[in-house]
Amino acid sequence: MEKIKLQNISIAVLIISVLPFATLIPVFLQIVLPDGLRTVWGGINIACVIMGLCLSIICVKNLFAILN
Repeated sequence: MEKIKLQNISIAVLIISVLPFATLIPVFLQIVLPDGLRTVWGGINIACVIMGLCLSIICVKNLFAILN
């Protein structure tokens, strides 16, 4: 049961960690975003990085608890 939860958390971490790369899409397509949207986009990126870091730490802690 613990391994299934750990696997689900790992998948969530992977998805959340990849989301900040979505910032590059407008750059590659040469789309200029309004200032308000860039601010919101930046806030979402920061939140995704912090959530990914926290979930990664939880995942690693649980992995070591299972192995010991």
